[in-house]
Amino acid sequence: MSRANTFIRFPLAAAMLAAMGTSTGGTPDARAGGCDCGMVARADLPAPALDAIVREAGGLDFGPVTLCEREGSTVYSADMVRDGHATGVEVDAAGAVKSVTTEIEAWELPLAVKRVVDAETLGFPARSYLVRTTGDETLYVVDAATPRRGKRLEISEGGIVLSKELKIG
Repeated sequence: MSRANTFIRFPLAAAMLAAMGTSTGGTPDARAGGCDCGMVARADLPAPALDAIVREAGGLDFGPVTLCEREGSTVYSADMVRDGHATGVEVDAAGAVKSVTTEIEAWELPLAVKRVVDAETLGFPARSYLVRTTGDETLYVVDAATPRRGKRLEISEGGIVLSKELKIG
């Protein structure tokens, strides 16, 4: 993939990452209305949270930082391009990494996940793939679309469909 292609796709991936929130670990995501989010200046970040984001960025620049309050917990998130992939990281105020979500290509899916994706998204030509790591759990999120309908799948590393959402319209 060319570097130009990565930067063209980055705004779309950043929007997908922001819309996803974190739906694992019992934390509601922004789509469910469980998140009150807003931008925060880097100077206003707690030092451990900023250090964790900088560490995850690996010396690369990252986009604006978003602050979300979810069920009494504060989560800071930032997007970046790491190893040619759009990546979003979420950390808490103490600097603990809550999740890392990365845009990937179809060929990077594990075989068990790829088989499920192929079966579940037959007839959906446009597809995008994300991998989200939360602690020791890895989850694959697949968005598939036609001009009139969309489908979102969340699949475990072992190829089990954990959630399926169909949108028509």
